[in-house]
Amino acid sequence: MARKKVSIPFNAEEYLFRARYSPEDRAFIGLVDEFPGLSAFADTLEGAIKEIKTVLVEGLRLLAARGEQIPEPLRR
Repeated sequence: MARKKVSIPFNAEEYLFRARYSPEDRAFIGLVDEFPGLSAFADTLEGAIKEIKTVLVEGLRLLAARGEQIPEPLRR
């Protein structure tokens, strides 16, 4: 089934990404300051940032498709 194209008002690169190592999880955790509930895990710092960007894009698409408010990037 084809996915409906949804216009996202912000570019994912405008959001503030960070990653930290979690000894408990033995993995790096990627986070987005504007979306405290989102996280992504990876074996490397770069991988965690890449994964959280992917998760963020999907989250932005979902919010836009539902007509929900999308937090404005802090970098703007």
